[in-house]
Amino acid sequence: MVELDRQIINDPTNKSGIILVIKGEQGIGKDLVNDEFLRQRIIGSKYASQCGGISPLFERFETYTPNKLLAICDEVSVTEVYKDRILNEKIKNLTTRSTTDWEIKGITKLTIPNYINLRWTSNNENAVNIPTDDRRFCVFHSSNKYKNDNEYMTNLIKSCTNDKVARAYYQYLLRKPCKYK
Repeated sequence: MVELDRQIINDPTNKSGIILVIKGEQGIGKDLVNDEFLRQRIIGSKYASQCGGISPLFERFETYTPNKLLAICDEVSVTEVYKDRILNEKIKNLTTRSTTDWEIKGITKLTIPNYINLRWTSNNENAVNIPTDDRRFCVFHSSNKYKNDNEYMTNLIKSCTNDKVARAYYQYLLRKPCKYK
C-alpha cells in the first residue's frame, strides 16, 4: 500500500492501474486510515474523493473521478457488480484508461485526462469477483486483532487525525525507497 501511496504523491499523472481492495470486519479502521488520514490529510479532498459503493463513479453527472488522484469506495459488494453486468467492464476501463468522459450538467460531454486510482473497502467476504487472469486487483484482508482493543483504537484515531503524523507520512512518501543489494 505504501508504494501505491508513494506513486500518487510522487508521480500523480502516472496512475497505478491497480484497484486496492481492503476487506475486513466492521470497526477495524479501514475507513479511518483511508478516508480520514490519506484522503483528508495527505492528498486532500480537492484531489481525492469518497463514495459509497462503486456505482456513484458511473453516474451521469458524477464528480468523484474528474481531476482526482484517488477515489475511495466504501462498502463495496460483489452484488453491486452483478446487478449491472457492464459495471465490471467500466471499472476495468476506469482503472487503466488514460482519459475519461465527463458530462457537466447543461454542458456537452468532455474527454479529460484520467489520473484516478481506486481504493475499495468492504466488510463482505466476497467483495469483488476477480477473474483468475485479471491484473487490476490487489486484495488485502485486514486483521481484526485489535478490533475491541480500546487503547489501540484510541491511539489509531489520534494518529490518523494528527496533522504532524500526516506530515511525517507525507515526508516519508516523498523519499526514494531504499534499494538493497
